[in-house]
Amino acid sequence: MSKQFLLHLNNNRSGLLKEFIDQFEGKEEPRIAWYPSAHSDFRPMLYLQQKYLDHFPEYNNLEPKAPDIFLYTDIMAHEIFYPNFFERFNPVLISEIGTTVKIIEREELDSLHFKIHPKIVAFSDVKENTNKVLFLKLKITSNRKWMGRYNYHTGNSEFFTYLIYAFTENEGFCARRLLRFNAKVSHIVHVRYGFSLGGAKNCGAWIIKLLKRLNCEVFIADNHIIATESNVDAIRIYPQLASEENVVLSEYKRMDNSKWQSAYGDVTFSLVS
Repeated sequence: MSKQFLLHLNNNRSGLLKEFIDQFEGKEEPRIAWYPSAHSDFRPMLYLQQKYLDHFPEYNNLEPKAPDIFLYTDIMAHEIFYPNFFERFNPVLISEIGTTVKIIEREELDSLHFKIHPKIVAFSDVKENTNKVLFLKLKITSNRKWMGRYNYHTGNSEFFTYLIYAFTENEGFCARRLLRFNAKVSHIVHVRYGFSLGGAKNCGAWIIKLLKRLNCEVFIADNHIIATESNVDAIRIYPQLASEENVVLSEYKRMDNSKWQSAYGDVTFSLVS
């Protein structure tokens, strides 16, 4: 399950990721939120933190428990725009619109050595950081404001979270790591997928049929899920992604697209069954 998946990524190290995993000894499995084609979008860390969720009591009976760690995957061919993930002398990833995301601790895990497929991604040439994997402890400081149903809340907050970032194809990582190790992914974020910044040729329609196999509880998505030829190519390359399992999505919350800057409409939060 999730712990087995994380232990595989850790590969017997005694560093930062192992310290994180050890926190769950004798407890429930760590809850993972996966954001394929994440680019440098840290909004889920704000919108899925427990403090933010507590501002909406009307969803208390529906909202599953917040994730313990985030998993981002993105081929990120445009490496010129992403120096800070690997730049040790500048730990600030973003500082804009009242929010700062800063790396507190960093550990480089084993590289993946996955083949990159031109039928799946637009930029298939291997770059310096392609297939690298980082484990990061992040400090997020935000004074962003949000509108609750009853009150206007000021989000003055500072909190820490954890991120594993795999700079590789979403499809390959899902097939060869998540599905292989039966990882339990409590939340999946499908927003701005195929927005061209990360080079994806499809918009991840293959993920829908896998939600139950990944034990997903919450599917967060905009209105950009179209089955393209590249989606078919992804399943041809990775047959593990093929699934005929029926999935029912029950929307319980909706976020205006302006809060996520999605060009594809509002972002919905749906329970998976």
